[in-house]
Amino acid sequence: MYSISQYIVINICCHCNQGWSGNRCDIYNHCRCYSGFVCIGRGRKNIKPICLCQLGRIDSQCYISYLSCKIYPCQNRGIYIPLDDKILYRRCICSEEYFGVHCEYHSSQINIVINQTIFKPSSSILLHLITLYENKSHEHRTYLKHIHLYQANLIVYHPRHFLPSMGFIEIFDNEKMKSNYYLSLLILIKPMKNEILFVKQDECCKHIRDYLMKQ
Repeated sequence: MYSISQYIVINICCHCNQGWSGNRCDIYNHCRCYSGFVCIGRGRKNIKPICLCQLGRIDSQCYISYLSCKIYPCQNRGIYIPLDDKILYRRCICSEEYFGVHCEYHSSQINIVINQTIFKPSSSILLHLITLYENKSHEHRTYLKHIHLYQANLIVYHPRHFLPSMGFIEIFDNEKMKSNYYLSLLILIKPMKNEILFVKQDECCKHIRDYLMKQ
């Protein structure tokens, strides 16, 4: 008695060598890419294959070179990001200490001194900075920071030349799921680049119901 084993293969794909494409790798891609760059076939005889160019090369065959980062330098350890293959759109990703098109400007800075009676290791800090304008809507930015054990201060960088005119510190207790607000920044006289904030208990902004209950 003989036993017959039958193998049924439903999906088969061929991994083609360089210069060939198609379901059975039977289509030759006449593609002259620059310096051995990868030629990608479209899988059909009537569709022209394309060259996969590396960063710094463009053109259908990658023969045209362009200067990317050299003509668009990022300062202060900024990371250069081209947003398209022709470098028509690009930008620098700056660290939090700097801002600007080329990361050329220093961010304004706020140093928050941690009061251990107010700040707890289980708390999170949200710094709300509000910039007031006369002819347009105000700008509201929020920065989230976490407090670690035995941490003495927190540094927040604001990507502007000067600090805003008003700032609130929201301390969120993760255990009690409750927030307290402190009016900690109020600049009315002259613009400031750096500021040290000491959060005090008497600066706590009480809820309106606390005043209504007293009445």
